[in-house]
Amino acid sequence: MNHSRIPDPRILELLEACRPGHDDLADPAMAPLAAELAAHSELASLRDRLEEVDGAIGQAMHDVDVPEGLAERLLAGLGERPAAKVEEEAADSPTVAPAPVAGRRLSRRRMLAGTAALATTASLLVAVGIWWFGDPPVEYTKDMVLRDAIDFFQHDTSGGGQLLAEVAPPEEFRFSREVLPLEGTRWRRIEGFLGCKGVAYDLTYRGTQATLYVVKQTVADLGRYPPNRPMQDTLGYPVAAWNSMDGRLYVLVVASENAADYRYFTKPPGPLT
Repeated sequence: MNHSRIPDPRILELLEACRPGHDDLADPAMAPLAAELAAHSELASLRDRLEEVDGAIGQAMHDVDVPEGLAERLLAGLGERPAAKVEEEAADSPTVAPAPVAGRRLSRRRMLAGTAALATTASLLVAVGIWWFGDPPVEYTKDMVLRDAIDFFQHDTSGGGQLLAEVAPPEEFRFSREVLPLEGTRWRRIEGFLGCKGVAYDLTYRGTQATLYVVKQTVADLGRYPPNRPMQDTLGYPVAAWNSMDGRLYVLVVASENAADYRYFTKPPGPLT
């Protein structure tokens, strides 16, 4: 999964302060943001998306009836004076400087009222955040791997593939030295196994089928070798998983109600890894 560059939080604050239809970038305080926008096209794309969010916020505010006095109650809860009072005092005092752009933006957003409007704002901002920062990586555990491997095996209908003896698989997903390369073993590419792309090796021994899944993944609570017995053998699927020394995850799933059949596919313990 590709992740975009994460910008300086100060740049994001300036970006959030820009208002649709206003030349806020002309403000000298916005000079760092203007330089970043000129240098990074992805930041300019984010600015466009934030403007779309502002448009949706404005539409939501027009569509939702705000209870009378709600804005004042919200501001009172934040320990602030009503905006009208602040503007009145500012007009009476010529020494008061205009609020900075960012301050105006924050005050405007604190005035959002109505449950529907707030919900719309939150959902849209979350969507933009996911687009920018990417999905957080999943930290898999042994139990998660075993559970998901059985589920994937049960729904894995791709089949086919190429004979291991005739066509070499990708080196990054090579066959495990701990598993017997039985005659007729085939390999095929897969997607979505623990959220990864990889290779599946289909094996058969005396009518019992098994699949060895290989992806670029490391799971902290798994060892370097396959166990002598399956880690789980419920639902008629003996399964085991282990890490390689160079960042591969191997998961062997056997389609059998006899857990002992798992041993037909693994090599006896030895010095090789």
